[in-house]
Amino acid sequence: MARTHDPRRFWSVIRVCLVPSLAAETQGLVATEAMTNGIPVVASDRGALPETLGSAGVILPLPARLTPSTRSLPTAAEVAPLGGSDHPPLG
Repeated sequence: MARTHDPRRFWSVIRVCLVPSLAAETQGLVATEAMTNGIPVVASDRGALPETLGSAGVILPLPARLTPSTRSLPTAAEVAPLGGSDHPPLG
């Protein structure tokens, strides 16, 4: 996607939002924006991300070290229950 100043255009091509934050997030603005735009969110268990997502996303413990196996994208079946059905299917 080309650079854009229109957030609606940006969010229209996103299928899942990954927020593997290492910081103690106080809210998680990116996660909030994604949910507002109907995008499923997978986030780490840091700070207020679990409270921000509630049951609307997937919270995972962040591994001590990120490796190729911990960076794999969730499958379509894993994110389907989170919504975003108006987006193209994942790989």
